[in-house]
Amino acid sequence: MKTGKNRPLDADEVEFLESVEAKRRKVEEGRRAEEEAQVLAFQLAREQVVQKSSKVSNFGLGDPLTSLKKKKSIGTKFAVRPKATIIAKPKEESAPKPQGLAGLVAYDSSSED
Repeated sequence: MKTGKNRPLDADEVEFLESVEAKRRKVEEGRRAEEEAQVLAFQLAREQVVQKSSKVSNFGLGDPLTSLKKKKSIGTKFAVRPKATIIAKPKEESAPKPQGLAGLVAYDSSSED
């Protein structure tokens, strides 16, 4: 049998790892079930609030969407212009800046002092 880092697992070690994995799965299943119950409770509470608010907002006059469809406009027409965009122009430089050693040329001994 091999010894060292890459040896096969013993039966006891396999059993231990399987029990650890089973415990982890149980904990994960519990968390998943709890989260699902909380989501369902939230959705139910939200639906109840929406139903209560719709009853209060339309004062029992029926579906608010159908009443909006029945209303006619008063005939006012207007046009919406798109917002003007401002394009920035690049600034012009007065003299190009030398890069690297390009500024060191043209120094000779014949220049006047």
